[in-house]
Amino acid sequence: MPDSVAQEGRYKVRRLLVKVLPAAGLLAVVYLVYYVDKQASPNRDDAKLKELQQLSSDLPVPAGFSGVSTHTSSRGMDAGVYKTYRSEVGYDEVKRFYADMLQPRGWVLSREQTRESLLMKSVGRDLEFRKGDMRISIEYTGTKAGDSSWNYAVNYLWDNHR
Repeated sequence: MPDSVAQEGRYKVRRLLVKVLPAAGLLAVVYLVYYVDKQASPNRDDAKLKELQQLSSDLPVPAGFSGVSTHTSSRGMDAGVYKTYRSEVGYDEVKRFYADMLQPRGWVLSREQTRESLLMKSVGRDLEFRKGDMRISIEYTGTKAGDSSWNYAVNYLWDNHR
C-alpha cells in the first residue's frame, strides 16, 4: 500500500513538471531574447534613454507651461521620455519657440500635421524635429480638448528602426 501511494505521488509530481517546465522554459527564452536584444543594441544599459533624459532636462519649455506628468520607456529598439503640460500659450507661439531654439542646434523640422477629432470637436497639431536618430515630438490637443489635464505633450524619442 505505501508503495502505491508513493508511486501515485511521483506520478502527480511528473504530471505537474510536464505542465510547468515548458511554460517556465518559454518565459526564460522570452526574457533571454529581450535581455540579449537590449544588451546588443545602442540602448545597452539604457544609454539612449539617459541621453533623452539629459536632453529633456537641458531644453527649456515655453513660459506658461505647467508640468502634468512624465513617463519613460526603454527597450532594445526604442526609448522615450514623455512629458505632458497644461498651458494657455497658443500653438503658433509654441511652434516658433521650439523652431527658434532647436534649429540653431542642428534639429530639423521634419513633420507638421493637423489632426481633427470629431469626438472632442477639436483640432490638434503635431510637430516633429529630428537630429540623427533622435526626435522631439510636440503634440497640441487643441483648445477644446475636453477636460483633459494636459493640452501639450513634448516627447523625446529614439528608435533604431529607421
